[in-house]
Amino acid sequence: LMIFLYAVSIILAVSFFVRWYHRRSERRNKEKLYLYKASKEKEIYESKINFFTNIAHEIRTPLSLIVAPLGTVMTANEGSTETQSNLRIIERNTNRLLSLVNQLLDFRKIEEDMFPFNKRQHDVIEILKRVIDQYHETAKLHKISIRLDSSRTELNWSVDAEALYKIVSNLLSNALKHAKNEILVDAGVFNDELRVAVRDDGEGIDPKYHDRLFDPFFQIEQGENPVKTGSGLGLSLSQLLARKHGGKIEVSSPRNGGAIFIVHIPKSEIVDSAEAAEEVLRVEEKIAVVNTDSKPHILVVEDNPELRSFISNQLAESFYVLEARHGREAMGMLEQETVDLIISDILMPEMNGLEFCNAVKSNPAFSHIPLILLSAKTDTPTKVQGLRKGADVYIDKPFSMEQLLAQVNSIIENRNRFRNRLQQSPLNYFKQQPRENENSTFIEKLNGTILEHVDDVSFTIDSLSEQFAMSRSNFHKKIKQVTGITPNDYIKLIRLNYSAQLLSTGKYKVNEVCYMAGFNTPSYFSKCFFEQFGKLPKDFIQQMNDVTE
Repeated sequence: LMIFLYAVSIILAVSFFVRWYHRRSERRNKEKLYLYKASKEKEIYESKINFFTNIAHEIRTPLSLIVAPLGTVMTANEGSTETQSNLRIIERNTNRLLSLVNQLLDFRKIEEDMFPFNKRQHDVIEILKRVIDQYHETAKLHKISIRLDSSRTELNWSVDAEALYKIVSNLLSNALKHAKNEILVDAGVFNDELRVAVRDDGEGIDPKYHDRLFDPFFQIEQGENPVKTGSGLGLSLSQLLARKHGGKIEVSSPRNGGAIFIVHIPKSEIVDSAEAAEEVLRVEEKIAVVNTDSKPHILVVEDNPELRSFISNQLAESFYVLEARHGREAMGMLEQETVDLIISDILMPEMNGLEFCNAVKSNPAFSHIPLILLSAKTDTPTKVQGLRKGADVYIDKPFSMEQLLAQVNSIIENRNRFRNRLQQSPLNYFKQQPRENENSTFIEKLNGTILEHVDDVSFTIDSLSEQFAMSRSNFHKKIKQVTGITPNDYIKLIRLNYSAQLLSTGKYKVNEVCYMAGFNTPSYFSKCFFEQFGKLPKDFIQQMNDVTE
């Protein structure tokens, strides 16, 4: 009997083990299959998004070359009423295509955490009014009214204005595809969070699609819910931007029809530490220096659209190109854009090249930007006049594109060499180098101003820009272009170099130097010092002592 019981026990144990092993293997296989599918889906998604992003980059330049001459033709206001109507259709659809391209590039930037984010107090009602105005004509064409249904005349909240604009713009674009007669936009504060609602009076969206609406490239099947087509990216981009605010977007379909999209943005916490404050400044600085890509920005100022397009196309492979038709338009662009170099014609309407050159070089906010003059006027007096106005180079027309590219590359490379030498030793640079140009004079004055206030913890870019009688944004762009780093980083670089000089004398303790160089706390000072010099202040002192012994 005992043998029988042992045998049964062994059989049961083996059976249990086999079943357990089989289940474990089955579970592992399912996990492997799930991971494999997830990996393949991610691979397909990455492949798709990379493909579309590359296409978007390729399309953007030709689109820009369509928009510029189209604007010229429309401004001329020539042709029949039918021609003007057709031009408006071209403009509307070109802008739509450009908007789709920008959406895709923004989507990729957010995914790679490269999207500039600048949360500040803004009037949300004012932002909503601007978005509604943008869609007024489109809505009118479809006989749909868009109404701001809010009793508030002002609603201040900490948001990224550009991001919120994009969120609401995409929600309105989506609502226009579904609405029959009316779209309502509302904003208010509930339970310490901002809520912006966009409601349409369409047929509504089947709840089974609600969870997938914010997936990239997702579109409701046309057969089930026939609406105007879209890219499938707008809502996904909006959700990502809402999450960057620490919020989200929710959708619901009321029984009486339509769809409601509600943006939730929580109240921002107030941060009051030195390191966190610097991080806020760093985020603020990103918005002012963000470029469409990492390429240097070149502004081409030329009234001839064909020549302007030709130069832009030749430069587009290595540079990001901005275009203006004359000097006055170019001055307006300089206020809005970051520009590394200007190429300008002389004979232009509104403001000619010599007047434009003089305006740029006499303005402290732009005087650092290198400027190349192109002109068919090859007489010596005109050349001398151009150079006296501040032009860095004068090139005769007709010109060799190879010569122009070589000149542009030379100027950019010289600027980069200047930046690198400056960043290595900002305080000793002018003891070793002659003053090369206006930029050198500016940096010498900048260093002196920072050193005058080096022990003032509250001395920031705002204080510095006031000393130079320039706006914060223009001053920020100038420092970034001249030094290659943000103003906040440059101030910190001067503080750290100054602290290293003090420590090398052997007269001061680390804690004393910390406050003498304008740092809030010794721990934060040590952290910054280590990041810059690769060693802690106490180790730096020891190294200096070892050298002197």
